[in-house]
Amino acid sequence: MSILVHYKGYYQDSLVQWYSALRLGVPQLKDTQQLWDVFRRLSDGGIIDLRRLNSESSRRNEGNHDGVFVMKPFMTTLTPMGLDRWNTVRTQPH
Repeated sequence: MSILVHYKGYYQDSLVQWYSALRLGVPQLKDTQQLWDVFRRLSDGGIIDLRRLNSESSRRNEGNHDGVFVMKPFMTTLTPMGLDRWNTVRTQPH
């Protein structure tokens, strides 16, 4: 979520590019499938929205067409609920 916050709430790239970027900061990330599973959980939980480029429909509206998102660049957007969650997590004392 910190990457999305850094990019003003949205970011567009392919899953492979996301994985390459995140792998540097999250070495326990094993492969693109593990990353996609995280994206799906966040999307299903309403934290992020995943949209195909040049499309009005999101992953949540289309059902289970994950292959479309895995193979091509897609837009990842932090939802208002996701931003609220980020602010809650970020401000909690350790």
